[in-house]
Amino acid sequence: MIEIKDLYKSYERVQALAGINLSIHSGELIGLIGANGAGKSTLLKCLTGLVMPDQGSIIIDGLDAAQQRQQIKSLIGYAPEAAELYPYLSGREFLDFIADMHQMPGAVKSDRIQHYLSLFDMGKKADVLIDDYSHGMRQKISLSAAMISQPSILIVDEPTNGLDPESVVHFKEELQAFVDRGCTILFSSHILDTVEKICHRVAVLHQGRLLAFDTMAELRRLAPAHGTLEELYMKLVKIS
Repeated sequence: MIEIKDLYKSYERVQALAGINLSIHSGELIGLIGANGAGKSTLLKCLTGLVMPDQGSIIIDGLDAAQQRQQIKSLIGYAPEAAELYPYLSGREFLDFIADMHQMPGAVKSDRIQHYLSLFDMGKKADVLIDDYSHGMRQKISLSAAMISQPSILIVDEPTNGLDPESVVHFKEELQAFVDRGCTILFSSHILDTVEKICHRVAVLHQGRLLAFDTMAELRRLAPAHGTLEELYMKLVKIS
């Protein structure tokens, strides 16, 4: 479970987060939507410990993010919007390195590396240097690295950018398998149709503020004439 209370973060004169409150349950797939600069990535980075908030608290599975950062990091798998990889390792070597960081037993490590290389159809490129990968291939390795430890919390920022349609389908299936195991997932995306279809609840951010956080059924009650998430988002932003 994740509890976010009165979270604030500023960068010089820019208010990135302004009093965010969220309560997220285990096994939920939460969609996070908003325009560029709405605060989505900052919120995700606060959850991972990469950015420290100016004010407020984050409690993850009973652990205080400000005081128990190392314990929390072991619970989280994170794929940032821009893949952060070592260019002079191959995709297989990078996944092997990440698995070793999680102290994964050899047989388990081998099975999971093979699983993700197969999932994203990377078998033929597994031993090519990442420096020679396309954007989509880098994205596949980044997502694989985030999921390989089967974390209890998975955070993905614009995860389908650069993925081919088949990989998007397989990735969605993998997310569902994670949810079925009780994993909590935060899914930030500009592709509102995907968020609407796969997420249990949706958080709408605008200029650092949380405009709404609920199921699609409840969000539609806020503006019943605006049925799709895209239409609801535009309505919420307009009246904010």
